[in-house]
Amino acid sequence: MHEFLPTSPRRPARRGLALCAAALLAAAPLAGYGAGAEPARPSELPPAELGSASLRADSVQQGAMNASRIRQQGARSSAAVTQRGDGNGAAITQAGAGNRASASQAGSGNQVEITQVGNSDTAIAQQVGSGNLAVIEQYTSNARATVDQFGSMNEARVLQKKPGSSAPVLQFGDRLKITVVR
Repeated sequence: MHEFLPTSPRRPARRGLALCAAALLAAAPLAGYGAGAEPARPSELPPAELGSASLRADSVQQGAMNASRIRQQGARSSAAVTQRGDGNGAAITQAGAGNRASASQAGSGNQVEITQVGNSDTAIAQQVGSGNLAVIEQYTSNARATVDQFGSMNEARVLQKKPGSSAPVLQFGDRLKITVVR
């Protein structure tokens, strides 16, 4: 029969507990999300933890020197970038709920910049050719903008601040320039 004796002044028991806790913390895997200063920010949590507040971002690239950046805050929004060719760049920034943004580029040296601040906004940019620039800025809700560019060295800028507005832009040819403000 074994007899357990209490340890004197409880130092060894506390040291053993502290060592056990340290070992558990060291063995826990570090997660990619929640590692920042604000671990509960919605954009850093995986979709399973967010429920209906999830954000989605996709980027597909084929070619050399393509760059895409997607930044989102809010809930139930999605962004997608598809780049085929060389030297294309796309930047999507969204804040709000229910926003959708898409940039599709085929060719070389094309640039897309999409900024949406509001709810239920949609922005779609499609570029086929080279050296095209599409800038879509929507600072409202329920707005829709589409820019389709087929050719080279075209420039399209859309700025919308009016709720519920729509701005479809279609450019066929080279060196065309348009600015839409609503």
